[in-house]
Amino acid sequence: LKSLSLRSTVLTARMAPRQGTRRRSHTADDAPGSAAGKPVAFTDPAEILREEGGVTVEAPVVYSRKSQSEKEFDAEEIEKHNTREDCWLVVDGVVYDTTEFVDAHPGGWTTMMNCAGRDATDAFAQFHPNHVYKTMLPRYRIGVLSKGDREKYAPDAFVRDMRALRQRLLSEGKFKTDSFFYVEDDLVVVRSARARTRARLNGGAQTWAVVGSAVVTGLFWQQLAFVGHDVGHNSVSHVHKLDAYWGAFFGNAAGGIALGWWKDNHNTHHVVCNSIEHDPDIQHMPFFAVDERILGKYWSTYYEKYFTTDFVARTTVSYQHLLFYPVMALARINLYVKSYEHLVVNTHKYGPHRRMQLASLAVFALWVGGFLATAFSDAKTRLGWFLLSHAVAGVLHVQICISHFPMYVFRGRAYAWGEPEASWYRLQLKTSLDVDCHPWLDWFHGGLQFQVEHHLFPRVPRHNLRYLRTLLKEVCAKHEVEYHEATFVECNKMLLSCMKDVGMKARQTTKGDGGFYSSQIYDGMHLIG
Repeated sequence: LKSLSLRSTVLTARMAPRQGTRRRSHTADDAPGSAAGKPVAFTDPAEILREEGGVTVEAPVVYSRKSQSEKEFDAEEIEKHNTREDCWLVVDGVVYDTTEFVDAHPGGWTTMMNCAGRDATDAFAQFHPNHVYKTMLPRYRIGVLSKGDREKYAPDAFVRDMRALRQRLLSEGKFKTDSFFYVEDDLVVVRSARARTRARLNGGAQTWAVVGSAVVTGLFWQQLAFVGHDVGHNSVSHVHKLDAYWGAFFGNAAGGIALGWWKDNHNTHHVVCNSIEHDPDIQHMPFFAVDERILGKYWSTYYEKYFTTDFVARTTVSYQHLLFYPVMALARINLYVKSYEHLVVNTHKYGPHRRMQLASLAVFALWVGGFLATAFSDAKTRLGWFLLSHAVAGVLHVQICISHFPMYVFRGRAYAWGEPEASWYRLQLKTSLDVDCHPWLDWFHGGLQFQVEHHLFPRVPRHNLRYLRTLLKEVCAKHEVEYHEATFVECNKMLLSCMKDVGMKARQTTKGDGGFYSSQIYDGMHLIG
């Protein structure tokens, strides 16, 4: 990838015809809250490529109103507004006070809180289509980042090239979904469902029929999760409402996992991947601890509670490398619990479409319960089928864990001012691991083998991730930024080695005055207490 500035990349893209790209008029619709019939005035003539409905469009970098605040704020002042109750964001050099929108955010309030008080330009771009810039951001504008801080915190060469890479993907139409790909993918899901039914009908109560039906059902849920994952990222139709309905079908009704819970959890994971206090995907006490610093006591901003290393946690973590695969075999059951907890108990988090999600979860309970009740005549067979099908589906959880558990873990929030290593692009590269596999195995991994690429550009459809990997490696090699990948077997070895190392340290912890176990060695090295 040639070293090109963002502006030159856009200009080059304009001169060449591109697939899946359409020209947008420079007269935009009114932003909500503006006077009816008055067009939005563009104060910044610079244009950029963005995605809208999967199609590439040309748009101004900043959408503005005729009357708007140009008040300057420095980074020190902006950083003070970093909570759920006081949430400022910086996007493309403009300061927005989004406090009143935090609780209504479709991706969950924790994603916004974790970007509050920081420059969220790159994180924001990866999750939002152009209409969000156009119709929503302008109403929250309160000023701009001071000229001095714009120069002081200007992106370095690596970030500029990564932004240029995003522009290249847009110019080549790589955000556009190939519908035929999902037709083929859905056929795999449908065929696995049919195979499950045939195995049961043709084999009756014979052992091979029960085992075959359970195995195929587990694979059905695994493959279904890949589609649900893409829908959750709006990378199928790229239309929020439409993908929400697809998600209710694929995730809730067919898979038993609430899309609303998943999006709230997963979006937070993307924004602060592998943060001890903020990423729910590494907060698995009392079962797992992926880093020694998790031992002891810490506050989870996602679960809004303290996690402590009590006697049970200390015991299980000490043997977590031996318990990992057995726990993964039953991990899906935990997702069922989390789904209902999210929709019924944590009602302040459930987000939109709550009734639809509850109704579709009821559909799942009916078809699975009905199948168990009518297909098998005794409780022992039903239990065996249930456990085996969920154990096979547990392969999915292994695939997810190997991508992050062995990687860089940090404390606190990301995207700190003046810390290039804390930028969006570097953080995702440090905390994610690719699985190096043959293209013939892409169906098995369902896009999870490209976690690095997916974390960097989550709205790129997974059928374009292998192409993206080639370009990304070139950018990383140019700037000597480490890119992590290993075979599936090697990834599992790395994970087990990491968990064993933390487990051995858990055995050395002692019970402190607070009633939980912590590492005296770690505390001493970091002058804690």
